[in-house]
Parts: sequence; C-alpha cells; structure tokens
Amino acid sequence: MNRPMFSFQATSGSLEGGLSDTKGAISCLHFCLVSSAKYDVEDSTLLVETQQLGLPAPSAEALTAAFANARERLRETLMKRSYQVNRLQSVEWRVDHVIASSQRREQAEPTGPRRELHLKFVVDNSTPVGASSERGAACEELAMLMTEDKFQVLQFELRKAKAQMAALNS
Repeated sequence: MNRPMFSFQATSGSLEGGLSDTKGAISCLHFCLVSSAKYDVEDSTLLVETQQLGLPAPSAEALTAAFANARERLRETLMKRSYQVNRLQSVEWRVDHVIASSQRREQAEPTGPRRELHLKFVVDNSTPVGASSERGAACEELAMLMTEDKFQVLQFELRKAKAQMAALNS
C-alpha cells in the first residue's frame, strides 16, 4: 500500500509555532480519529469535539466528512490490529516413568521412580481470526518437560483460573 509522504516541514511553514506544534496537532487529530472509530462516535459529536479543540469549522467539517467515508475501513483495520489470542493447533503429551537417572545422583534428589510429563503445543501465531493465512506459515512448536509435582501445581492453577473466568461470565 503506497501512501503519499507527509511533509511536516511543508505543513509547519504555514502554521504558527513550527514543526513540534504541527506534529502535536497531527498526533491529537490521530488520537481523536482512532478513538472515534474505536468507540463508534457519531459524526456530529466528532465535529463538535474537533471544533472545541480549536479546529476551524470548515476544517472540522472536512475532517468529519472524510472520517464518515472511511469509518468502516478504519474500524476493520483497528479490529485486525487489536489484541488477539494465539490459536492452539494441537497438543501432544506423554508420561515417562523414570526409574534411574544420572542427573538425579548429581542433584541429590530422593531415589526411586518418578513420572515426567512431556507436553508439546503447536500454536498458530499468524494473523487474527478471520484474516486469511496459510496454515503452518506462522506455527510455533512449544515443548516442555515437567515433573509430576509441577504438573499438579499447573493443573491446580489452571482449574482456579477456569473457575474465576466462569464466575466473571455469570
């Protein structure tokens, strides 16, 4: 997507205050437009707010008209860029019964058999839900190994988080 380059120097020459004031004004307008799209503000409200910020009426009307024409595209872009949770593609697991290990002697752990849980998650880090992407293009494999005790702690914490989320939804 080719956008025309914006020249702060050319714009600041026509305004009082210079380059930093121009950048500040543009940042303010950017914030107003993004917030208006994000919170679905009516055109009349945007017009009044921009005039209260000191934008002359003809400029505020032109800005509001341009915003009204581009509102849906701006909202779609904001939705695509919003926080999205990665999608879990698959989970693989296995439990190993370890009878003896050379590492255990070095760590001075109690002797005896122990269980180890191997987990492998495949997570899709690609584009947000609804956007087109090729499967596997941005998939990441996450592997971990944990003892039975650590798994019990993880399971307890996950159940607690699930209960808290269920309480929020009811």
